[in-house]
Amino acid sequence: MAYTGLDLSGRTAVVIGATSGIGLAIARGLAQAGADVAATGRRQALVNAAADAIEATGRRTLRVASDVTNPKSLEALRDACIQTFGRVDILVNAAGITTRASSLEMPESRW
Repeated sequence: MAYTGLDLSGRTAVVIGATSGIGLAIARGLAQAGADVAATGRRQALVNAAADAIEATGRRTLRVASDVTNPKSLEALRDACIQTFGRVDILVNAAGITTRASSLEMPESRW
């Protein structure tokens, strides 16, 4: 489904944590709205699958895995985006983990 009310043609988006769940849905939606999207995450196979979905919309993408806990990994992603697209207009950080614990028992450092 294309978003007729949102035209992101000519824009470049980077979605970190885009290989599953909400991040993948956001990446696909941005591509459907016309943006080129670098959908990234830690696992290359999942990055490739997300890239396939973006390319199916006719948009450009990158196939670069990254890890938000590794600054050098994010710098490499930034450099690849600038080299490929020339700029980044939209940045979405959807990376996260699920911890199954009582909020009353979780230490503040985990939040």
